[in-house]
Amino acid sequence: MADSLIINGSARLNGNTQKYISKLTEEIAFDQINLLEHHFLPYNYENQYPPEDCFETFAKEILYHKHLIFATPVYWYSMS
Repeated sequence: MADSLIINGSARLNGNTQKYISKLTEEIAFDQINLLEHHFLPYNYENQYPPEDCFETFAKEILYHKHLIFATPVYWYSMS
């Protein structure tokens, strides 16, 4: 497992953000998570979530890495 994790927040699986990540990871080892490939539900005040909610798994994955890199495109002058 790499020390660093790239979290891809792009709305397109194979967009320019992913192309940049692929270019970056050619030379340096990074783990990657694409947020489009995971299902996150809104916050639930009763703290009851169905099994298909991926937030807990996602949060645990983040904790295993020393460095986080947020890769997000700019849409209309704001991050996704």
